[in-house]
Amino acid sequence: MPMKSWGGLWAIAALAMLFAGCGDDDDDSSGDDDANDDDSVDDDSSDDDAGDDDTWPPLPDDDADDDADIPPSLASRPELLEWSAWFEDVDHANEPRPRMIGGFGIGNGRCFTMTAGKLPLTAWFNTLGPDYQKNLRFFSEKTLDLYRFGERLAWDRERAYRIRGTGVTVIRQDAGDISLWTIDFAPEGDDVDGTAATSALGRIVVAHNRGDAPADGLSVALGTVWGHVNEGLITETIHEDGKNLAYGFWNAEKGAGVSVELETLAPGGEAVTPVLMAFARSGTGDTDDAREVFADVAALDPWDVLAATVDRWKNYEAEGARVSASDERLTDLFEGMTVNLRNQQTFEGAITQMSEYSFAWLRDIMGPAVFLPLMGRAPQFRDMLDYYWLATLVNGNFANAMKVDHDISNPPAEPDWASMGTLTGKIGAESPSYHILHYRADLDATGDWSRIEERYGMLRHALIHQDFREGCLLPFSGDETFRPAMAVAYGDGLSGNYEDTHLSANSSFLFVAAAEFMVQVADHMGEAGHAAGYQALADAVRDCAEDYYWLDARGFYSPMIDKITLEPLDAPFEDVNATPLWIGFQHDDDVHGKDNLINAFEALDEKDGVFHSPVSPTWIALTRLAGVEEGAMTGMAQGYQLEALARIDHPWAADSFANYTNMYHPTGNTSEGIIVDDWGRFAYLYEPFGYLVDLTARYRSWEGPINAAAMLRYLFGLDLDARNERIAIAPHLPGGWDFARIDGATVGDAHFDLVVERADDGYRVTISPDSDLTVNAKLAIDGDAGVVTVNGVETAATTETEWGRFRARLTGLSADAGEDLVLEIQPE
Repeated sequence: MPMKSWGGLWAIAALAMLFAGCGDDDDDSSGDDDANDDDSVDDDSSDDDAGDDDTWPPLPDDDADDDADIPPSLASRPELLEWSAWFEDVDHANEPRPRMIGGFGIGNGRCFTMTAGKLPLTAWFNTLGPDYQKNLRFFSEKTLDLYRFGERLAWDRERAYRIRGTGVTVIRQDAGDISLWTIDFAPEGDDVDGTAATSALGRIVVAHNRGDAPADGLSVALGTVWGHVNEGLITETIHEDGKNLAYGFWNAEKGAGVSVELETLAPGGEAVTPVLMAFARSGTGDTDDAREVFADVAALDPWDVLAATVDRWKNYEAEGARVSASDERLTDLFEGMTVNLRNQQTFEGAITQMSEYSFAWLRDIMGPAVFLPLMGRAPQFRDMLDYYWLATLVNGNFANAMKVDHDISNPPAEPDWASMGTLTGKIGAESPSYHILHYRADLDATGDWSRIEERYGMLRHALIHQDFREGCLLPFSGDETFRPAMAVAYGDGLSGNYEDTHLSANSSFLFVAAAEFMVQVADHMGEAGHAAGYQALADAVRDCAEDYYWLDARGFYSPMIDKITLEPLDAPFEDVNATPLWIGFQHDDDVHGKDNLINAFEALDEKDGVFHSPVSPTWIALTRLAGVEEGAMTGMAQGYQLEALARIDHPWAADSFANYTNMYHPTGNTSEGIIVDDWGRFAYLYEPFGYLVDLTARYRSWEGPINAAAMLRYLFGLDLDARNERIAIAPHLPGGWDFARIDGATVGDAHFDLVVERADDGYRVTISPDSDLTVNAKLAIDGDAGVVTVNGVETAATTETEWGRFRARLTGLSADAGEDLVLEIQPE
């Protein structure tokens, strides 16, 4: 069977599309996370969702082990059948638009690929190894097909799921009575760590005959877009990086070549054909090194390597907190988000964006910062901070996008931060403030000052050397994720180059939150003069934000002012106007902050509880070509909104939360851009050669965790304060739910469980710590009055009524080690 290969005209056409879509002339090292969000056309005309009325895979309570559709090798390994409730299901008689397809990431910190992101679902793309650094490109798309009598089978249906508690994915493809199952994994675990297997990706392929008659004439063939067939393996080199791979069949006894003929399958029979992709990096750029890795891994038993990988993932999932609720999909969503982040974290700790971009993006660390500590995973987040710190020393300063292959084993001494000049370009504002706030999140979760003490000079540099204009205003960085969506809303050029024309309210909001935290840092460090200086900066930037951005007639902040005239734009934007409450520029009880949020949202369009800017008339004709009439928004806009609304306990938060199933792909991830019309991905380019691959990116460590953290804030209202051995809660129990709980949460060294459950016409909250904690609680229900009890005793509380809701506040409650603290609220 010949290797499938695309070349010539296809390459020219795809590359023409590729470079036509590039709206930024910066090179990769400059870091423009959004440089290619400019030209957006999706000409697929199908609006229909994938799948049909029956649910596949069966949900975990179904007795799938006895299902005759399951091949014996999977039925005998029930751990492979514990599928997540988030899965891709494609009926080829009714194919989905490309933007409705999600995708799974598969990674072990050294090797990464994506699958289930395009049709057929088994294609591997966004592939890198033996490290996560993309410079020029990813490796090109790799394929696997099943043939019968020389004809490639056309699938009737394809389904893909993630095995619960793991980053291992399974794909099933059906054509009549023949099914092809693939189990994809990035090897790791006991007896695997330290071997060549960690520089490889594995795929176990199972052909299964579900019919009543023997099936013969079957063969499995491997394909590639770029590369060569050489001595029985497909090889490919990224010459600029010296990276190379070898792709072929795992079992040497199957014979060399890119196609393997299968034995005749009896009814119910199967044929197992493992596949392996091995990676190496060499200065010469030849593929001998990858071939050596391939040979070493091929000597291992693929089922044993898979079992070790599953066990390692199960152990990882057992380490953190576990969220469960009346809605089973929500349980699996939070677990899947921890998988997402671990898949995209390198073995040295850096967190990357492995759909399209690679690199460690300074602002994008904020997604893990707000999510991982709430999930009891502060150490994993600290590894991200540690890598970025060491890479900063190697690099000599911040970078908007830091390479993830820096040699951090022997970093140089710190530079003289005080003498460093003004930060400019993409690190002139915005992302340096985020970086300070990463350390705020770490301190809140752990109470450990050691990293801040070690890195104080860098954090001071990140604050005082931002690129101030007019003394107290700050520019756009030119890399804000929301710029293209804002341009579509405002009728500006799709490149959204606001850094050249405007100053940014968002940069001011972030700066004030960062500066106010640095006041606390300086006080801890005994730097009274610094503390006073930071406070003066915070006050000045806050005052200027009020003077320049606040629109009295509208009751909300303008997102930007003209750089020359300093005149504000008279329109809100969802990401910017939600940021003050989300980031802490304003606090939950700030009337001004509430007015900004509510008035801005009332001026926007709304769908399914999510607020968004409509498409400008300037661009409506173009966006209609992409199937967009209602609007486009960033992937994290719903998270900003939900957390801001939840913090002020506004009733709109309930509808926003209820829409969470639309904000994630069927596979449980959030993309960089979202189309409001059908909540699909803003997709306008897929190219198989590896340069950009996927616009807009669908598998991210920035948007999804921000949304997931907002959902946690809505359900539990959980804020961590490890310095004071304290937590704050402000729970909400969605209508129709009986309970939501988080087990194994942490603050400092303490672990605790938190349960919210329906109780009569109100709800009950139970906190169970293993160390003494102080608890502040805000309990709220619909109505004008309520009764609050603490451990069964009616208790006086500070109360208020707002927006038709009664709220009671309790402060300084003691939750003793080994004892339950039980709070309850009921209507009066």
